[in-house]
Amino acid sequence: LPFGLYIVNSVQEEIGLRGAEMIVERLRPNVAIVTDVCHDTTTPMMNKLEQGDFKSGDGPVLSYAPAVQNNLLKLIIGAAQDNKIDFQRMAASRYTGTDTDAFAFGAGGVASALISLPLRYMHTTVEMVHRNDVESVIKLIYESLLKIENNQEDSKVFSLNQTVNKQVIGFLGSSEISIAEGKVRIVKSPCTKKYCIHHGWINKINQTIVCLPNQITISI
Repeated sequence: LPFGLYIVNSVQEEIGLRGAEMIVERLRPNVAIVTDVCHDTTTPMMNKLEQGDFKSGDGPVLSYAPAVQNNLLKLIIGAAQDNKIDFQRMAASRYTGTDTDAFAFGAGGVASALISLPLRYMHTTVEMVHRNDVESVIKLIYESLLKIENNQEDSKVFSLNQTVNKQVIGFLGSSEISIAEGKVRIVKSPCTKKYCIHHGWINKINQTIVCLPNQITISI
């Protein structure tokens, strides 16, 4: 890896994220990928309208939340899609209730993301997870680390004097752009309407293709 990697465990998460607060101040990292558990809401007495719809065996759960940095989340989603790792999505309105909050808002702000493991019977003596989910969480963390580059930037520059297809990671996942004969277009996108694909080729200065759902812009 082209960067230093720390793998840490924290304590006292349940009483105020105390361990994570100390870790982030001591290490002051640039990026934090946090793992925790979330409810498998097929568990008896769980309310899916309040907790969301998550199921053991359907893959890790990725959170959208104020504490989750969008570009890091996009990278993790891209890693999942590129490696065919099934995942689920969760929305948190104010806080995640995990150590992610401590990292995101500590040490002047750290780009953070949360990968959760669906769990049945949380906080009991008979907690249960699916073995495939455990393996998928490990693989997703590993593949995400391989995508992180040292001094990584949000923008990329490609020459039009080539014939090649490139993968670009957006908010929803991976889009594919095609470059040929001095032109460029989007050929694959995870967005629903596919307006960016229907736009076709561009080849003149100041021409632009925008995919709003995936938050990708191509400009000449």
